[in-house]
Amino acid sequence: MLECHGAIVMTAASVDEAKRAITVVKPRLIVTDIGLRPQPGTWLLEELRRTPRYASIPFIAVTGREVPPTLAKMFNGFLKKPVDIDDLCGLAHRLLNRQIAS
Repeated sequence: MLECHGAIVMTAASVDEAKRAITVVKPRLIVTDIGLRPQPGTWLLEELRRTPRYASIPFIAVTGREVPPTLAKMFNGFLKKPVDIDDLCGLAHRLLNRQIAS
């Protein structure tokens, strides 16, 4: 969906695969499912926030559940499944524009 809107997308089937991919190319934005296994998307976020090179990358969480307030504070944005492409692109644009303005 994002590639149709001009984004360059890297995919990963697990947190470990995502961590390996991120070492090759530093992403401008990360979209992660909170329910990844064996580690959840929150684990990926916490791991990357500890590394200065990745600490400022905006994270969008995708979930099919309600988001507790403590979890909501960790991510830059949330989308409920099924994800609407316009919502995803709009949120991505807002976060990336905010990142550029900073």
